[in-house]
Amino acid sequence: MRKIIILLLSIVLIISLTACGQDDFEKFVEATKKTDAIKRGQEEIVTVLEFDFNIEGLSDEEIKALNYLKKIKSKFYITFDCESNKIIARSYYNFSGLGFDSEFYMNEGKSFIKVPIISKYIKIDDVTDENSQYEFMSEETCEAIKNKWMEIVKQDDVFTGKRSIMSTPDGEVKVTNYKIRLDEKIIKEFLNYFIEVIYKDEKFKENFEAYLKQVSNEKVKMDFDKIYFNFKKMLDNSSIKEFNYDAFIDIDGYIVKESIEMKLELEKSMERVINSIKFSLQNKRWSIGKKQKFEFPEIKEKDIIPFEEMGKGIPFMIEDIFKNE
Repeated sequence: MRKIIILLLSIVLIISLTACGQDDFEKFVEATKKTDAIKRGQEEIVTVLEFDFNIEGLSDEEIKALNYLKKIKSKFYITFDCESNKIIARSYYNFSGLGFDSEFYMNEGKSFIKVPIISKYIKIDDVTDENSQYEFMSEETCEAIKNKWMEIVKQDDVFTGKRSIMSTPDGEVKVTNYKIRLDEKIIKEFLNYFIEVIYKDEKFKENFEAYLKQVSNEKVKMDFDKIYFNFKKMLDNSSIKEFNYDAFIDIDGYIVKESIEMKLELEKSMERVINSIKFSLQNKRWSIGKKQKFEFPEIKEKDIIPFEEMGKGIPFMIEDIFKNE
């Protein structure tokens, strides 16, 4: 079940939804391409993942661990300049009231993560090479997913909403709201295709297994096939109760705010630990294209620890969640 939660988090954060009457469709696609090409700016990303668990038959320790996962909230504040390979990303995580924060720095190819609590840093290999091993899945898979989505989405799923004024750190901006409201059949068709494609992607499999081994401190033997079939079974035995997507495009053609809401319920006839999952995401962008100010910490050799010691900065409940069952 823990592996399924991790897979859900990964899939939700990977999917990028696009669709729209003909003129709206073209405008939205153009805004998506333009936004993806932003080289400098700032972002705020807030996600909330809420679980309703079936605790019947579980031990007190298992119930205690699940209670921390009832509501997982994360906030990311990102300042970036892709042309000079500089990023500062500050993140905050809250697990049903228990919170911790972390920081990521990249300066001209040298990358570090500040570990919470112990205030030490982990050095990360160069991740700036576009053709490096850090691409999570192949270009072919990304293209197939994008093409499938555009194929199944109907143009009347997206329409132009009201024009309004939105407050940003840059001041008041005029925006146009585009909405997507999709039914369960379309979403399930896409999600089933999505998991089939990534299951066949060897690069995704290799990287995902490596990721799971890292967060579990290599104590858990991974079975990618089992994770795949468990998730597919859960999807087949679930109902998607709502899906809402809103994009706010400014007069310069950038998506300055996005909002996604989705709720999934599992059928009662299925033996399960999860009754329902509710996910929401809000993404705001500003200072687009402007020169950014970066203040990097002075990191000395004594401040750097091996990756294996990262668990020392993780709150006890998160460490327990990823222990070998």
